[in-house]
Amino acid sequence: MSQKNPLLYDEGLPRFKSILPDHIAAAVEQRLKEAEETVAQIEKNNAAPTWAGVVGSLDAIGDKLHKTWGPVTHLLGTRNSDDLRKVYEAVRPKMVEFGIRLEQSLPLYNGYKSSLKGGKADGL
Repeated sequence: MSQKNPLLYDEGLPRFKSILPDHIAAAVEQRLKEAEETVAQIEKNNAAPTWAGVVGSLDAIGDKLHKTWGPVTHLLGTRNSDDLRKVYEAVRPKMVEFGIRLEQSLPLYNGYKSSLKGGKADGL
């Protein structure tokens, strides 16, 4: 692929006409790698968590993942094909696994709790 992956554009509306099944796995893998690195950093730095540092960072992760995964799920419903279903089924477990990882993270849970204590909920 000589052009940039259309599932990795962060600005504007999704570029549905440019998205091919071949773009999906690479884009999802990249976004999940970025998200995992950010989560690991949040977990590592939760000694003095703030609302912006925990929730703001997780919101940013969610936004980027949605900008990649949202168009994929939309295309599955509107431009369904064997190739699209195949790659969707291949990467969906990775998305689910990451979601479960977030929900079961004790450091993130503690970060949420700590960021709300003592007026540290900055940015509200």
